[in-house]
Amino acid sequence: MSRIIYVTSNKGGEGKTTLSLAIALKALSSGLRAGYFKPVAISKTAFGGADPDTAVMEGLLNMSRENSSPILSVSPQDLLDVDRIRVEEAVSRIRERIERLIELYEILILEGVEGLSFGASIGVSAPALSSIINAKLFLMARPESDQVIDEIITLNHYCRGFNSRVEAVVFNRVPELKIERVNAKYREILMDNGIRVLGVVPERSELLAPTVRDLNRTLKGEVLAGEAGMDRLAENILIGAMGIENAAKFIRRSHNSIVITGGDRTDLALTALEAQVSGIILTGGIYPSIKILPKADELSIPIILVPYDTYTTLQIVHEIRGRILPSDDQRMETLKKLYWENVNLGEMLET
Repeated sequence: MSRIIYVTSNKGGEGKTTLSLAIALKALSSGLRAGYFKPVAISKTAFGGADPDTAVMEGLLNMSRENSSPILSVSPQDLLDVDRIRVEEAVSRIRERIERLIELYEILILEGVEGLSFGASIGVSAPALSSIINAKLFLMARPESDQVIDEIITLNHYCRGFNSRVEAVVFNRVPELKIERVNAKYREILMDNGIRVLGVVPERSELLAPTVRDLNRTLKGEVLAGEAGMDRLAENILIGAMGIENAAKFIRRSHNSIVITGGDRTDLALTALEAQVSGIILTGGIYPSIKILPKADELSIPIILVPYDTYTTLQIVHEIRGRILPSDDQRMETLKKLYWENVNLGEMLET
């Protein structure tokens, strides 16, 4: 009998794909056939014609896009304009897809979008779908404040209206100072409300931060030099709009930084190279002095030229999150160790 694990969250960006990857890795290591399907997607996240989360899971599980890709793609801005007949057809196709997939896989991982209630107005929220397909709901949440407990309990009551429930919670990106509180108080209160806690995952910047390659995948800039360093982490963003002395202080104190500045700031670019930053993004389409390019190649520090102004570039960069790819051995190993040590994945597979 195939088990259907529906990974959802209290809001967007909580780490659903990361948990899906960890579950899949655990299933594969246990000799189980694991599959993945994202029934609904948000159209604004489409990249290269495919949902990026789906593309990651396809690569790991060697699945065809036909089996894993979303059936319904909607925009939050136009959610209420989606044709009702189209939604009904999509739900029917989702059910048919799942019936086919559970014949192929022993573990089927479904991934939700944004928060658990997304799509409620048109009947495609995670609780609504889970009740139709008899899937177990697992919730990812970040304990940014104690109020997250209120949210989880309320969401569980909401799920019960669909004859569903939150099977268990995994807390993600938990600051070191908060781990003890989450393990004690949060776990106790949720257990009193019939909700298990199956994991408390510490925050790890090496999984959260995008690489320079991730940044440029969205920016679509021209790599002028240092291409060998495209997999460096970009944990901090610095704007080079200040005097060289002040800028140098900030750059030297910062770890794994990206410096965004104009191509005419040769002095700042050289200072950034000397400080071994992760990369330099030159804005406004202004080519830098040719003397900095050999230095960047020597140090494997990427220099990327983009046509946007500094403010626009900063806005774009702030929206980019790290994405773990199956080909990224180092990140995959970090993810595996982190989740296998801190999440009861075995219980999740057996539930």
